[in-house]
Amino acid sequence: MKLRNLILLALLPGASVCAQVTLPRILADHMVVQRDLPVHVWGMATPGEEVSVSFRGETRATTAGRLGRWSVYLKPGAAGGPFQMTVQGTPAPDGVNAAAPQSILLDDVLVGDVWVASGQSNMEFEMRKAATAAEDLPHADNPRIRLLTVKRRASEYAQDDIDSAGWAASSPETAKDFSAAAWYFAREIEQREKVPVGVIDSSFGGTMVESWTRLRALGEDASLAPVLISRGRMTDREADAQLEDKDRKKQIDEAIAQGKPVPQFPWHPELSMWARSCHFPSVG
Repeated sequence: MKLRNLILLALLPGASVCAQVTLPRILADHMVVQRDLPVHVWGMATPGEEVSVSFRGETRATTAGRLGRWSVYLKPGAAGGPFQMTVQGTPAPDGVNAAAPQSILLDDVLVGDVWVASGQSNMEFEMRKAATAAEDLPHADNPRIRLLTVKRRASEYAQDDIDSAGWAASSPETAKDFSAAAWYFAREIEQREKVPVGVIDSSFGGTMVESWTRLRALGEDASLAPVLISRGRMTDREADAQLEDKDRKKQIDEAIAQGKPVPQFPWHPELSMWARSCHFPSVG
């Protein structure tokens, strides 16, 4: 669009720019919400906008705060589904102008048990690599098991959203790259409890357990001071560590080019393994 047209649009009496009501990716079609606990729904909207959520015959409303965040809790319920959830935004009137209401429909929502599978490479290990994959993957179709994979991305603070393609029912295609430990766990729970099961795979191979712990919690316990000291030592020598890694790579490349045995070096942890693994959205 040309600049002249943009200026004309801005001068129109009814022209206004409003933020859309949005949900984090973890709240999406095919999701599972926890049975027998309040159902928490949250997101972003225009500050001051009224947002209502309807689910299982109940509707709750709230108003987006100064920063645009909103949050509601709906009453607990037993396992079941599928259900639909509707999120409706009604922007506050702006003088004589009022934007049209916005609506989000989440389909195929189940109520059951929700589990988080987090950890290192043993949790990250994919189903397709499992010893029993050839036997179990062809029978992985189960609409009562829902899978969500959080892509590997670390952060120093809690995020408002996650990087994920969303929820999907278990099938040979969706299960093959999912955590093997988590998938077998989900199958066992679904067969035993007879309820829908949702599993969130948030694993990151090579990370340290400290990176999955809130920094504040580490700082409040004096007995955990060595953990913070260890991180401090790593940051102090990180510049040297990068130079050492560069030199080791050069030695390996030279050995390969000359047809010599590849030199072996002692393993050392990388600073990225200590990065905060805050994959889940904040709810404040």
